[in-house]
Amino acid sequence: METLTLPAGSRPRPAKNRPRQCTPAGKAREWMAATWPDLFEVARPVPLALRIHSQMAKGRPVAISHTGIRRALAGWTGRPGYQNALINGGPRYGLECINGEVTPEQRARAKKTLAELDADRGQR
Repeated sequence: METLTLPAGSRPRPAKNRPRQCTPAGKAREWMAATWPDLFEVARPVPLALRIHSQMAKGRPVAISHTGIRRALAGWTGRPGYQNALINGGPRYGLECINGEVTPEQRARAKKTLAELDADRGQR
């Protein structure tokens, strides 16, 4: 039987059709939505506290990686609905309480990000 050898420095890529729940971010996303449903409601996203990933990492199960949490949060905060929540302003929510406000600079950055997302969608 012949063995497959890869060129030096290359790695096999994971299958693209792997279910999201199997990725570190997918596992973290499911855990976050189950643990804090009010913070991760798709129909009503709210601005999250800055550096909330550090708070989440302290109480995470062993099966959830810190990297998975950061990637899941990057996906969540990059969504148009979340960007609209930032544009609307208001309080930032931590795991247990309100933790700060959305600043005018953050609102302006969210408007720019949302415009870029809309432009990207228009090109597809």
